Amino acid sequence: MAGIVFREPGHDDAALILRWRQSERVARRMSSRFEGDLESQRRWLEACRARADYHHWIVEAGGRPAGFINVARLDLTAGAASWGYYLGDDAALGLGGLVPPYLYNWLFFDLRLFRIEAEVRADNEEVIDLHRFHGYRREMAPAPALPGHVHLVLDRAAWAARTRLHRLRADFPWSDPPPDLRARLDAARERAEV
Repeated sequence: MAGIVFREPGHDDAALILRWRQSERVARRMSSRFEGDLESQRRWLEACRARADYHHWIVEAGGRPAGFINVARLDLTAGAASWGYYLGDDAALGLGGLVPPYLYNWLFFDLRLFRIEAEVRADNEEVIDLHRFHGYRREMAPAPALPGHVHLVLDRAAWAARTRLHRLRADFPWSDPPPDLRARLDAARERAEV
């Protein structure tokens, strides 16, 4: 879908992200509530920049901020990551099923991961159904699962069967990535140029 792009959040995005995170619609579906203020939100954004296993982006639709998406526990050696996202802008809710495939395509085809994991609140049946539509299966969590959550796994083979969704591609900018990630991103660019 044209018009969906991903950009790294800047210092000026802290207030928007805080508003989204503390909205009742988003907060009731998250694993924990963020009770901090704007300054703690800014510190959190800054601390995330230093992590090699985590990165996040603002989802923009039609040139407007619409939501937030992240990868966590990114392990290039194991070929695995977890992720999460939400749409903060009520006007963008119709895009809920279209945003994740962009990330899946980037993780599986550009970064060459084998497995993506997600923790979803057990009462969030719409998202669980959407994940199953995308090819996820339910598994036991490798570590104690979050209370009231289900652990879902999408592997590259299951995603490869969803060919209709492979056209949803976008850049996921990562300024100053760790060296091993930079090498994978460079290799993906070279493959795209061929």
